[in-house]
Amino acid sequence: MNRHWTITLTLTLALGLTTLFFSGCSSTKPAEPDPIQQELLTQLKSLGGEIGKLQATQDELLEMRQNLTQMDSQLVIYQNTLAEKEKDSKAKDSEILELRGNIDILSSEIQSLRVVVDTLRMAKDSLDFRLQRLTEEILPKLEQKTVVVQKEAQADSAQTAEMPAQDTPDKTKPAEAGAAPSEPAKPVKTTLTAREYRRQYNAALNKYFQRDYVSAIKLFNELINLWPDGTYADNCQYWIGECYYSLENYQQAIEEFSKVSAFPENNKADHALFKIGMCYLQLGNKTEAETLFHQVMDKYPESDMIPRVKEYFAGKKM
Repeated sequence: MNRHWTITLTLTLALGLTTLFFSGCSSTKPAEPDPIQQELLTQLKSLGGEIGKLQATQDELLEMRQNLTQMDSQLVIYQNTLAEKEKDSKAKDSEILELRGNIDILSSEIQSLRVVVDTLRMAKDSLDFRLQRLTEEILPKLEQKTVVVQKEAQADSAQTAEMPAQDTPDKTKPAEAGAAPSEPAKPVKTTLTAREYRRQYNAALNKYFQRDYVSAIKLFNELINLWPDGTYADNCQYWIGECYYSLENYQQAIEEFSKVSAFPENNKADHALFKIGMCYLQLGNKTEAETLFHQVMDKYPESDMIPRVKEYFAGKKM
């Protein structure tokens, strides 16, 4: 049994003891505030909250690692395809350039995701440590309180047996006029937490790598609409362009890639500009493609797309 489930079991036991404590203290004497009880309840709530955070972090970490595995597999596919194309004398230079560009772009995406995974792993380790310390602090108090609970429960049981029976209120009667209305329905959630945002982004990426481009476009658009200034907003817009590129709708891909630079955070702007150039190559417009490749070199001299652009101008056989 791992530490997480040990702590979960501890919480279940603690909540059970607390319930027993309340039910066992229903004596006829007025209840007096119990500082120990209040402190325990506060710590139990804190423990429950920490366990919830840990479970959510573990779930997200697992999903992120699965996404990394899928991306790594796709990268291997690109690399193997590139190796085959480089040996094929009939392969077009544009196909080779596109594959090398895809490898660079995907490698960049993988590196970004690895940073997220490392951050989540450190958060999980920190939560593990806090939970262990909190559990070690609570358990001795619970053990002491258990003895008190059992004694009070026995005393109350004996006292209740000596008391005359009382009429039980009829709980089936309708509520009297002026009774408090039931709680209103909670509003529909229209925003995402940072955790939900990351998870939906990676779910959309998974759809792309599964070649379900229509579903991927839908998910990326939803994220942009819900969080237009989010960390991955420009990435979402970029991958919408990649979806249309993969669908060979190059004109629509140009339109989508062109939107990337409009976002506040646009670390995909260089990739998008390069892919617009590739779209024009696919459409047979080499002049426009070369203009855009020059823009990549001028605007983004440190971009990982620079080797691909230089490769194009060095060969220029496409």
